[in-house]
Amino acid sequence: MVASKKAKGSKKRPPKPRAAVRSRAAGGSKPTELLPAVQPPAATVAAAPPAQTAAPPGMLLVPACQSCGMLMNCEEKFGKNADGSVNRDYCAFCFENGAFRRPDMTLPQMVDRVAGIIVQATGLAQDAARAKAWGFLPQLKRWHP
Repeated sequence: MVASKKAKGSKKRPPKPRAAVRSRAAGGSKPTELLPAVQPPAATVAAAPPAQTAAPPGMLLVPACQSCGMLMNCEEKFGKNADGSVNRDYCAFCFENGAFRRPDMTLPQMVDRVAGIIVQATGLAQDAARAKAWGFLPQLKRWHP
C-alpha cells in the first residue's frame, strides 16, 4: 500500500472550473489555457423587459414626495398647485400654493430635517438616520433639477 505524502500545513488548491480551461488533451498548447469569453450574437440577446408601471398583484404603489421622500398615501398629504389642484410630486409639508414652503432649503438642511423625523419614528441612531437620508434624498426630483 502506498501512502500519499503531504507536507504538513499545505493547503489544497480549489479546482479550476472545467469549462474555463482547456487541457493538452483537448488541443490546448499549454497545460491550462484560458478560453476566450464567448458573446452571443446581438440578434439572440433578449431585450430587457419594459419598466414595470403597475404594482405587482397584492401590492400598491404609493408615491413619495420628491423633496423629502415622505410617502403620500392619502389626498391630504399631497401638496397643492397655485390653482388649487393636487400636486402629485410634492407633499403638503414641502409644497403649497404652487411653491415650496422653504424655497431656500438646501439638500444638507433637508437631510438633517428628515434624519430627525426618522429618529423620532424609528428610534434609529442619529448617524444611521442621516446615512439613510443621504441614501435616498439626492435621487429625488427637487435635488437634481
